[in-house]
Amino acid sequence: GNLEFSIKTILENTEDNMLRADIIVHGFFNDDGLPDIFYTNGYGLPPTSVGPYQFWLNSTKSTSGYLLLELEGTRANRDAIGAQIELYDMEEKLLGYRELGSTFGRGQNTHKIHFGMGDKKGPFNLKIRWPGSSELQQLPVNRNSFYHVLQN
Repeated sequence: GNLEFSIKTILENTEDNMLRADIIVHGFFNDDGLPDIFYTNGYGLPPTSVGPYQFWLNSTKSTSGYLLLELEGTRANRDAIGAQIELYDMEEKLLGYRELGSTFGRGQNTHKIHFGMGDKKGPFNLKIRWPGSSELQQLPVNRNSFYHVLQN
């Protein structure tokens, strides 16, 4: 999709301090709505490749629109695991649904919620059902924005 990345070599060493090889973490490290990547390259472990850890910062020049959220629970758990998020346009048409969950196995994903907005202009209506609550928290949001949302 015409994505561009700036590769940054970090933690150059001869040993894999994380004790695993080829672990990949994706996330939104600079909150610009473009997914970034961090990975390890293990020392002598499959695929028998030795190399430094690398951080791949997404440097794509343009985006097709995004909404990025970070939720923080107050009455619910702090990381808002289990929160259900719905995004609507102003005519109340559902544009997207996400549920913030834990990760399984050896994977690690960001707790930031990402919605690709395409060419939708907004404004939008966000509805959050926090873990352990039947109430919906609603707030207006705009495209190409990052929001840190506290529970109620």
